[in-house]
Amino acid sequence: MEVSIAEFQVKAHEDYLGELLGKYLEAKTAVMVLKAQNQQYEEALAGFESAKEQIKDVQKQLQAMKSNKDAFEEQNTTLSEDCQTLKSDLANLKTALQMERENSLMWKEKCEALQAKKRPRGRPRKK
Repeated sequence: MEVSIAEFQVKAHEDYLGELLGKYLEAKTAVMVLKAQNQQYEEALAGFESAKEQIKDVQKQLQAMKSNKDAFEEQNTTLSEDCQTLKSDLANLKTALQMERENSLMWKEKCEALQAKKRPRGRPRKK
């Protein structure tokens, strides 16, 4: 009977060792899967950090572009005001030029009228 008890104990220990070995292999596989997932998460995190830096750079560029746009709009407003002023000045100059032309024509007509009325000096000519 002792042999059978010893065999039974050996068999029980072998079964228990098999069970432990199976659990060990399952745990080892689970750890390897978790390591692989952890590596994927770390790569995704690195990609996220990289994208985050790119977004910051793009936001800086966008802010610079907004600043440039504001400066251009301000310059455009100033130029539009200057253009309106120049148009107004041009209209005033055209009006003044037209008045000078009319005034010149009036004096020219007066001068021609005076010359027509002008008497010759000296004795009248014989015909």
